[in-house]
Amino acid sequence: MSTNYYWIDEIIEGLLEEVGSNDINDILDYLGIVTIKDNSKNVLLSSSDAFYIRNIDGVETILIRDNLPAIFEKYVLAHELGHAILHVDIMDAAYSKFTIKNKLEKEADYFAIRILNITLDKTELEGLTKQQIAGLLQIKVDSLDFFIN
Repeated sequence: MSTNYYWIDEIIEGLLEEVGSNDINDILDYLGIVTIKDNSKNVLLSSSDAFYIRNIDGVETILIRDNLPAIFEKYVLAHELGHAILHVDIMDAAYSKFTIKNKLEKEADYFAIRILNITLDKTELEGLTKQQIAGLLQIKVDSLDFFIN
C-alpha cells in the first residue's frame, strides 16, 4: 500500500487502540456518530451510497442507503468515517472551489481499506478484471490503486 498516507495509518492505530475494537459499528457508536439507513429516494443520496454531515450543534450523522449488501455497507460506513475523522472541515471543503475533492475521496478510501484491514492476494485474483476484483472485495474500483501502487 501507498506510504503517502502513513499519517492516516497512525490515526487508525490510535483510534483502534482507544476504541478497543475494529468493528466499524462499534467505532461509530464509540464516537457517537449516528447512522441512519434510508431509501434511495432521499435527495442527499441521489448521487451516492452515503453522506456524512456534522450539523451546527456538532451532531455527526451518516445517512446511508438501506439496500446495500452488508459487506459493502461496512466499506461505505468506513469511508464516511474517514471523512468524519480526517476532514474535520469537510462541509467547508465540500463547498469550496479551492478544495481538491478527489484528494479527500482518496484519503477516505484509503482510511476505509486500512481500518477494515482489506488485503489483496494477487495470486488468487490473477486473470480477473479490476471490476471483478473490486466486486469480490466490495470496494470501489478506484480503491484498487492503493494495492497496485
